[in-house]
Amino acid sequence: MRLASLAAALLFAAPVWAQTTIYQQSFEDGDPAYTTSTPEFTDGSEDFFTRTDFSDVAAGYEITGTVGSFVFAAQDIDGEGAGPEQTVTFSGIDISGFQNLSFAGLFAEDDDGTNEDWDAPNFVHVDYQIDGGGYQNLFWLENDGSTFNSAPFVDTDFDGTGDGAEITSALTEFTAAIAGTGSTLDLRITINLNDGDEDIAIDNIRISGDEAAMPMPEIDVTPTSLAFGTVEVGTSSTLDVTINNTGDAALSISNVEVSGAGFSLASLVPTTVAAGGSETVTVRFEPASAGAASGTLTISSDDADEPSVQVGLSGTGEDPVTPEPEIDVDPLAVEFGTVQTGMSEQMMVTINNTGDAELALTYGISGDGFSIVSGPSTVAAGGSGTATIQFMPAMAGAASGTFTINSNDADEASVQVSLSGTGEEPATGECAYSFEAVSDNGTTLPSAGGQLRFTFQVDNSEGDAAAAVDLWAIVSGGEDDVYVRNPRSFSVPAGASYKAGFNQRVPASIADGAYTYTLMAGTFNAEDPAASETCGMEAFSVTKGDPAAAKASVVVRADEWTGMEILNAEITEAAFLVADEEVRVGPNPTRGAATFGFALADDAEVSLALYDVRGRTVATVIDGALRAGVHTVDVSESLSPGVYMWRLVAGDRVETGRLTVVR
Repeated sequence: MRLASLAAALLFAAPVWAQTTIYQQSFEDGDPAYTTSTPEFTDGSEDFFTRTDFSDVAAGYEITGTVGSFVFAAQDIDGEGAGPEQTVTFSGIDISGFQNLSFAGLFAEDDDGTNEDWDAPNFVHVDYQIDGGGYQNLFWLENDGSTFNSAPFVDTDFDGTGDGAEITSALTEFTAAIAGTGSTLDLRITINLNDGDEDIAIDNIRISGDEAAMPMPEIDVTPTSLAFGTVEVGTSSTLDVTINNTGDAALSISNVEVSGAGFSLASLVPTTVAAGGSETVTVRFEPASAGAASGTLTISSDDADEPSVQVGLSGTGEDPVTPEPEIDVDPLAVEFGTVQTGMSEQMMVTINNTGDAELALTYGISGDGFSIVSGPSTVAAGGSGTATIQFMPAMAGAASGTFTINSNDADEASVQVSLSGTGEEPATGECAYSFEAVSDNGTTLPSAGGQLRFTFQVDNSEGDAAAAVDLWAIVSGGEDDVYVRNPRSFSVPAGASYKAGFNQRVPASIADGAYTYTLMAGTFNAEDPAASETCGMEAFSVTKGDPAAAKASVVVRADEWTGMEILNAEITEAAFLVADEEVRVGPNPTRGAATFGFALADDAEVSLALYDVRGRTVATVIDGALRAGVHTVDVSESLSPGVYMWRLVAGDRVETGRLTVVR
C-alpha cells in the first residue's frame, strides 16, 4: 500500500478559494512551460500522450468542459512503443513570498457510462516538492480496487485504491492543500495507462497562495494620560510612559517631544523598540508657579497606521508649605490616688508630635506635692516623648495641681494637664515597723543536732516613734505548738532599722523529724503567749535527722528549744534585709541621702556608682572587695533634683536601677 504524505490534505471536487494565482497551465500555449519524460506523441487515433485540441486523436474521444481549446491527454501510452508510465513535470514554480499554497486542476476520463476500462495497474499521481526537498503525495487517481475495468476514482488516503469521487467525461476541478512554503515548487504528474480506452484528460493546472504579510511594527502606548497631581513649586515629580511594540518588525522612534509649561523629558529617548518589546520614557513635572498645568507628550514612529501618538499631561503647582509641629498630649488628666506622706508616686504623660517639624518644649507645674521629674526638651516630627510627674504629699488631704507643657505649636502653644492626688498619714504605733528574716545556713540538721542561723531585720524607717520589739519563736511538729521561752527584746529608733544575726541551738535530745520553726516579732505576753501581739513572722521548715521519724505522739518540749541568741546587732538608718541577687534602695524618691542594701553569696570585688541621664559618673559609692553577706551603704553626696541611674557590679553579677531625687 502506498503511504500518504502527512503534508498533503484530502482532495475534493470544489473550486479553489480566493487566493492569488502563482502559476497556471491551461495548455493553450504552443511552447509549454513543462517537460515530459518522453516526447509527446499521438497515432491520430487510440494511442496518445500529448497536448491536444482533440483534432489529432480518435474522433470518438469525447471530453467536455475544457477551459480553452487544448488539454493534456493520454491513452494506451505504451501502444506506440513508449513505456506505460510517463511523467509531466512543471519545474521551478516561484512561490517565494507566498504561504498557504494550494493546487487545483481539471480532470476527466472518456467513457460511455457503461464500459469503464481502468485496471488495477492504472493510475494518475500528482506529487510536489519544495526547494528540492523530495516529492510528497498531493492528488491521486486509482481504479476502485477491482482487477479490471472500473472507472477512476480519487484515492483519498494514497493507498492505491480509489475511494473518493468518480472521474467522469466532464472536466471537474479538484483541489488540494500544499504543506509548507519556500522559494520554488516542482509539480509532477505520473500517468500509467497501458491499454486501449484507458485514458485521462487534464486541464487548467494552477498553483495559488496567500501573499505573506510583510512584517510591520505596531505601537501601543500606556498609559494614555499622566496625572501628576499636586506638586510643590520648586520640587518635581516623574511618571513613566511605556512604548510597546506589538508588531512583528522593529519600531523606529523618530521623535519624542513634550509641550506645556513645567513638563519635560527626564530620560533618554529610545530610537527603536524591538518586535514584541517595550521601552520606557520618563516625563518630569516641575512647576515654576502655583496653579493648574497641562501639556502633551508626542511620540512619532514608523507605525504605518498610527505614526503619531499623544499622551495628555496634567498637574497642579502648589506653593511650598512651611513645616510645622503639632502637639498631642495623652492623658490630659493624671490621678495619683492615695499616697502616704513622705512617700511618692510617679506617673507618665506622653507628648506626641504629629506635625512635620521639631517640637520644642518647656514645662511648668503647680500644686502642693507635685513636681516634674523629667521631660524631653524636643520631640522629632512624627515622634513622641515622655514626661514624668511625681506626687509626694507633705501632709494628709486632697491635693490638685496643673502640669503645663509649653511648645512652639503655633495653634496650641500651651497644653495643661490636670493633676490630683490624696496624701495619707502612715500608720503609727508599736506595729509601724516591718519584720523580715532569712535562713543563713539552711534548715536541715543531722541527728546529732546543731544550730539554725538566721538574719533578721526590723525596719522602723517609716515609724515616728521608737519601736519596742520582742523576738520569739514557735516550734510545731508533735501534738502541740511550743512557745520558746525567754524572748529577746530590743528597741528600734524612729526612722531606723535593726539588723542582726539570730542563732537557735538544736540539741541532740530533740527527736528526729520534720518541724516548723516560726520566728515572730511583736509584743510577747509571757502570761499567755497565745495572746501575744504579733507584728511580723517568718516560718521555716526544719528537718532533724530522719524527717519521717517524728509521729503525732511526739511531745515537743519547750525547755529543749531555749537556746536562742542574737548576734552582731546593729541599728542603721534605712537598713535593708535582702536576699541573694537582690538590691534595695531607699528612700526612693529621696530628697537627698539614700541607702543601698544588697547581699553577696561569696566574697567579691564590688563597684557601685551613680550616673546622670547623659551617662556621666556623679558618684562612686563602692569600689573594693567585700565579704559574703548582707551589706548596706549610704549615699550622702548632695545630688541635684533629677533622675540618676545606679550600677552595681559584683564579680560576674551586674544590677542596674534608677534613683530619683526631688526638691
